[in-house]
Amino acid sequence: MKRIVYRITYRKTEPRFPWRNGVTHAWTEHVTQADAVRYALALARADRSDGRLAQVVLHGKHGRIRWERTYGRDPKRRKG
Repeated sequence: MKRIVYRITYRKTEPRFPWRNGVTHAWTEHVTQADAVRYALALARADRSDGRLAQVVLHGKHGRIRWERTYGRDPKRRKG
């Protein structure tokens, strides 16, 4: 089963935080990072309650991953 990944990034040109659904590539924009995180977490929890695997990934201003939260089975750990 494929995991749905919600990515929250920072857009440099505008002070907005879009989130992206990795499966359908749908976008929405939020004025604050907290709003974007809250929205993505609610969608991931809803996906998990429907039996699907989901993950929320928050990226910082420079594109690095700040944190991630996985719902359902965790991905395998890889060395490196």
